[in-house]
Amino acid sequence: MYLLAEALEDEHVVYIGNKDLKELPFINEFIEIPSSNVWRWKDELLSRVKSTIEKDTHKLYLFSAGMATNVFIDELWKLDSTQTYIDVGSVFDPYVGKHTRSYHKHLKL
Repeated sequence: MYLLAEALEDEHVVYIGNKDLKELPFINEFIEIPSSNVWRWKDELLSRVKSTIEKDTHKLYLFSAGMATNVFIDELWKLDSTQTYIDVGSVFDPYVGKHTRSYHKHLKL
């Protein structure tokens, strides 16, 4: 985690994920999504993400939003392809004490 935080220190990171991920140390802006049924709030969430995009300012958008992530990234890319959008899935769950995948139990943090 320290190496990642160091690599991201010069990036403005906007993280889109559930409330448990909010305390990751490299996040500059956080947009909380519901734990389930993200589709119900798709338009509202997209609007919130879009409101963080600033002309002439590069940001790194990290998504942990399940299947909705692909749709979010597609729509955001069409809006502004100068930003970086990455689907990080459940990669950071173990760092906030969640083991949502079987391999998480075997990680040495």
